[in-house]
Amino acid sequence: MKHWHITLEERNGEYSYNHHIVVEAYDIVDATNISNAIAETFYTEEPSYCDEDGYYQPNNGEIVLKVTDIEPTNAEDFFKQFIRTFHLRNQTIKGGKRK
Repeated sequence: MKHWHITLEERNGEYSYNHHIVVEAYDIVDATNISNAIAETFYTEEPSYCDEDGYYQPNNGEIVLKVTDIEPTNAEDFFKQFIRTFHLRNQTIKGGKRK
């Protein structure tokens, strides 16, 4: 089994968020099925409606979720990317200037 980095985009009103998840899957097809199952039940235990563009709509469409990226990864690379992203966000929040 391989590790796969899944990016799940959430739109909640005027706000947009990305969720990063690592899953184990045999291949890209298996990773796609797992990521769609995660998106389908991300906010509810019951499966959410999925429109023709691939957006899942829990809570009657107040929130929409879509799997936007699936790529192979390993724990070390994912952790490095997470720390770099967190650091850049933290720098932006504290003053907007990177050092």
